[in-house]
Amino acid sequence: MKFLSYLLILGILLLSGFAIIGCGDDDDDSADDDANTTDDDDSADDDSSGNDDDSSGDDDDSLDDDTIDDDTGDDDSLDDDDDDDDDDDDTTILDCPALITRQPYLQLVTQTSINVLWRTDEQADSLVEWGETAALGEYVNDDTMKNRHEAMIDGLMPGTQYFYRVRSCNDETGIATFQTAPTDDEPFNFVAFGDNQDGFTTFTQIAAMMKEEQPHLAISVGDTVDDGWEEGDWDEQLFGPAQDLWRETPLYVAIGNHENLAPYFFNSFHFPNNDKEYYSFLYGNVFFLVLAQDTIHLTFPGTPQHNFMVEALSSDEAQNAEFRVVIFHTPPWTEGWVGYDGEWMVRAYIVPVMEQYGVDVYFNGHTHDYERGLRNGVSNYIIGGAGGGLDAWARDVPHITVYYAVHHYLSVNVDGPTMTLDAIDIDGNLFDTWQIVH
Repeated sequence: MKFLSYLLILGILLLSGFAIIGCGDDDDDSADDDANTTDDDDSADDDSSGNDDDSSGDDDDSLDDDTIDDDTGDDDSLDDDDDDDDDDDDTTILDCPALITRQPYLQLVTQTSINVLWRTDEQADSLVEWGETAALGEYVNDDTMKNRHEAMIDGLMPGTQYFYRVRSCNDETGIATFQTAPTDDEPFNFVAFGDNQDGFTTFTQIAAMMKEEQPHLAISVGDTVDDGWEEGDWDEQLFGPAQDLWRETPLYVAIGNHENLAPYFFNSFHFPNNDKEYYSFLYGNVFFLVLAQDTIHLTFPGTPQHNFMVEALSSDEAQNAEFRVVIFHTPPWTEGWVGYDGEWMVRAYIVPVMEQYGVDVYFNGHTHDYERGLRNGVSNYIIGGAGGGLDAWARDVPHITVYYAVHHYLSVNVDGPTMTLDAIDIDGNLFDTWQIVH
């Protein structure tokens, strides 16, 4: 009897429920959100026009929250519009007025990833389309509105060329290429330069010549602008004159005194070591160490940078590399520049460490000329001739054997145990060459 009573009560409750549903208020939007698959009142449901043929009976409210795509009859798995569950599934062009004012440039290249950076004059979204051919086909995007844009492309193959372009709002760049870092048995080349400063006319010529080399990397020994605290200098003197080079060649910079620790230096680049001004990285079979020797930083035993230098050069990564290269701005010795003979602190606390851990070559700037020497098995260069006014010869330094007061850059080829360093002047002439062979 109790069982029959329970069945009777259950039947009454079910009948009551159907009656309540049948008499519900169709004007109550809050009820419609929870029962949109049974509501025949299309006027209350913005998405119902596309759901008349929907036999799935899906009560997922996330479909009703799509304020971008009004075509709810479209299969979301093929929809390029913004998906609430995936911020990176959208290439829809945003109708906003921003223009790209700093063309894309490349940072943090590895064998499997690279970062693309650019700037816009107003707040805008960020989109990078990329692929193994000019047809592209892949993309990464960010709908966050900003002026400074950065996107990481990962899942790449070592030593491989890729195509890409960037878009913010309605503005889009042309297609360019980049190359991932090679494995340690593949040859590669890089260019090195310094002290372009306010000589942007000269630097424009030198940048065009460096681009002709199709380098894998570009290295600056600093003083990339005349005044780091002048925001306009960065585009006028560095990013503008060499924009065709930077969109295809990753750039690594050693801070100089003219950057002057300005925030525009730090927000323009994305370096390893958590964006500290000193860092290291491995590229191919070469270990690169970049130091902050800009007349401001101190590097003597016990300081964070000195500790970092010793740890980096003594690491397995450095010691197992075929070559070890160090880059910093102010030289220990120089033959140029009347009244300046180099940095005593570098001579006392950096040179001995480089000699101890088998550095092959180091590059400096600060003096505006070209100098090459060899001391205790370590090759040394001053390559401060990319644009700034040239310095005159002032003194003899015994281990420095080559001196030229000429605008120039350095072209470096690495092939297995051989590194070839060619100095090229502004007229395209090879005026000095040197090889380091293991």
